[in-house]
Amino acid sequence: MVRTRIARIYAFLQEHFSGEQTVQIFNAEEKSLRRFAGINDDHRKATSTQSILRGVFFRCGFHRRHRVALVIWYGGYRVMQHALSLGALVAFIQYSDSCFSRFGHLGQI
Repeated sequence: MVRTRIARIYAFLQEHFSGEQTVQIFNAEEKSLRRFAGINDDHRKATSTQSILRGVFFRCGFHRRHRVALVIWYGGYRVMQHALSLGALVAFIQYSDSCFSRFGHLGQI
């Protein structure tokens, strides 16, 4: 989302600088500035949204250590009681880590 907006800014600047004389000949500076302001505003909104998402989903990564420690503590207890196999515990840790890492990727959109 943000990368698309940045690409639009670069495309606008490329078009504007390569056609600068044409813009000046037709006295279209004001129209060009309004168009750039709109593109730049879209970029600002997308960046704000991405910052919010990154802040929300970064918290999931921060708690990863606590989540894994809790699973190892309780799962280790269950393994010692022979109520759970070690392989099942390892698989559960990997699956849960994979699931929560997906949430972290959402913040990078």
